[in-house]
Amino acid sequence: MKKDRKFKRWFLNKPGRRFSATAFKVAVANAQGRRHESEGIPCQDAVVGFASGKFASIVLADGAGSASNSMLGAQIVVNTLTRVLKENFKRIAKSKEEKARNKIMNPLIRSLAVAAQRHQAALKDFACTLLFVASDGKRLLIGQLGDGRIGIRNSATGEWRPIMEASKGEFFNETVFVTSINAINLLQLAIGPVGSIDACVIMSDGAEEGLYQRASHTFAPAISRMSEWVQINECDKVEEAIQSNLSEVVRQKSMDDLSIGYLMILKALYGHKHHKSKF
Repeated sequence: MKKDRKFKRWFLNKPGRRFSATAFKVAVANAQGRRHESEGIPCQDAVVGFASGKFASIVLADGAGSASNSMLGAQIVVNTLTRVLKENFKRIAKSKEEKARNKIMNPLIRSLAVAAQRHQAALKDFACTLLFVASDGKRLLIGQLGDGRIGIRNSATGEWRPIMEASKGEFFNETVFVTSINAINLLQLAIGPVGSIDACVIMSDGAEEGLYQRASHTFAPAISRMSEWVQINECDKVEEAIQSNLSEVVRQKSMDDLSIGYLMILKALYGHKHHKSKF
């Protein structure tokens, strides 16, 4: 854990460049896993991308297979957090980590509690994991609760690096969910200046099986290839291409549902700046 924190401090706050303008591009896609296809169950992942001239976010939730309303829970979580980040990004990004966690997680729990009451179900029936990235072009907010993978790309080297490890539950091979006890404290956050980062990717554990090598801690070449698609193509076209790639290629390496989201930070350079940070 200490090594992971040290890496996040180094990467998010490495000396970067000053930028005169920022534009964003986002793309998201998901695909039904082979197991769910054989069982006649729809994809239980949800992923949403949002981009405007001043802010962008990607949010992903992977519904727990053991939870009866996990697909609905995942959709509620991504929709709620997309709205929360859009409306409160600056306040969250400037908060201390404990307060930031509460500002992120409390609205999610409230939304799920309303759904649980409406459907006369238990909160745990809406269990899902959570991954997200948000930026206003100056600061970057990254979060993970549960399994899946988040990657960030260095604009100078083009290198993709993982930034967080999956949150584990009480027992081996068990993950944690938005509905888990102590979920607020288990949410991993990284907040800092954009610096040299120009792209981020988030993916469910199903997509991770085909796009990340855990032994070598490296991303598959397809991650770079798909990020290039995002940069040069219109959103609708690139999302269709990514979804096709997930369905036809990546899912052959996993039985689980697959989902992925990209956030590209496109910058116009006009100088250099060395960031001083608390990380």
